[in-house]
Order: sequence, then structure tokens, then C-alpha cells
Amino acid sequence: MTVEVSVPASLSDSAKEALESYRKATAGDDPRAELFQAAKGA
Repeated sequence: MTVEVSVPASLSDSAKEALESYRKATAGDDPRAELFQAAKGA
């Protein structure tokens, strides 16, 4: 499987603020934790 990700070359100030807010809101979260647990159980 291949996943393609598009990353913008630059961000507006409001986009940067939004990403910073998201980073702070999700600090410590591991979005892959469930995947690792599923892989161990398989």
C-alpha cells in the first residue's frame, strides 16, 4: 500500500496558528498506539 501526502511549501499565519493549536491540543497523544496493540495481538 502507498500513501501519498501533500505538504504545502508555505503556510499563512492563520494556518500556522491553527497547526500550533492542534499540536498543543494533541500533545502526548499517540495516534498509532492502537495500531501497535492490534499488531501485537495478530
